[in-house]
Amino acid sequence: MEPVTLVDAAATGLDDSVTTLLHLSPTPGWDEIDVAFWSACRHGHRGCAEILLRHGAELNRCQPSYDGTPLDAAVEGGADDIARWLRTLGGAPARNLRPAEPTYARRTR
Repeated sequence: MEPVTLVDAAATGLDDSVTTLLHLSPTPGWDEIDVAFWSACRHGHRGCAEILLRHGAELNRCQPSYDGTPLDAAVEGGADDIARWLRTLGGAPARNLRPAEPTYARRTR
């Protein structure tokens, strides 16, 4: 049996696995954390989404390969409660965000 990834754990609502994977060494990178957050929102797993947000997931990061923000994912996935929650936090659809400016700075932990 293959080990579960952070994205898989978030997509299936495995809160304990998400927490464990976030504390392993090496710590998952920002891209993996953001994709896991997007996936948790898409599949309606608020517990996982909250854990990932507390660990630095970006609320409004557009996922080009998935075409949208976590709010877009929640709406598309029919996770209306997650969509409402994201909006209260300042979540926005991709169409409302200005294009990203090129930057060489990376987030730091």
